[in-house]
Amino acid sequence: MRNLILIAALLGSPALAQQPIRLGNGDYLARISYQELKAPEGRARLMAAVQRAAATICRDVRPRSDARACEARIVNRAEADSLPQVADALRLARVEARNVQMASR
Repeated sequence: MRNLILIAALLGSPALAQQPIRLGNGDYLARISYQELKAPEGRARLMAAVQRAAATICRDVRPRSDARACEARIVNRAEADSLPQVADALRLARVEARNVQMASR
């Protein structure tokens, strides 16, 4: 069985098809509306869900540096395999997270 991170960007209608993102060995699902992707909080919630799934998939990878690399590959893959609106939201969430980190220094 393969892992899936499913990001369901509900673009106004729950009847719209979901875009599966195939990764690793398990099933993960983040549900978020298109309206939520327009706000920083919604994008952060989406990125957090993808990062949690990546951490779960890579939890047995050792050493820790290899686990971090595994998680980064999974997040990159989630972005690459997503619908354009979701991929854009994930990219923007990364930029926003970096800006928050820099501002807190």
